[in-house]
Amino acid sequence: MKLNRIALAVVLAAPLAVSAQTKLFSVTPLLGYHSPDKGDAGAYVGLAAGLKIVPAVAVEAEFGKASDATLLNANVLVSPASWATSTMSPYVLAGLGQQDLDYPMGTTKVSTTDTVMNLGGGVLYGLSDVVSLRAELRGIHNSDKSLMDYLVLTGLQYNLGGKPEVVP
Repeated sequence: MKLNRIALAVVLAAPLAVSAQTKLFSVTPLLGYHSPDKGDAGAYVGLAAGLKIVPAVAVEAEFGKASDATLLNANVLVSPASWATSTMSPYVLAGLGQQDLDYPMGTTKVSTTDTVMNLGGGVLYGLSDVVSLRAELRGIHNSDKSLMDYLVLTGLQYNLGGKPEVVP
């Protein structure tokens, strides 16, 4: 079963109604290393746009490109509530997406569009109220082809629209 882009847009649009309360959006350029089951390993470049629903939970849409894969993901990032507003905040990431994959098989090139599931973790380190350094390790399971890819990512997260609520 393929996850189409319309369903992904609906999943990402639902939290926008909550955005008026938290007033915290984020934009994160990402740079990293992509290690696929099939195809060439190499650099990964991506851009994520997120929305903090409550101090410990955020949703984000991510688009990224590796040497022979293009990813479009919707992820949920969950931090421990006691760390959510501190300078260093670890998080767990889970999500669904779509992967356009082009890899060589023998003398032919295989092109597929598949459903993927993401699971990983990372750390946000606040450099200021607006900018955070992000480091992440993620596994990507291609459920249509039973392939497993890995991403090691770093990025600078820019927070827009206000300060997050303080956890009591």
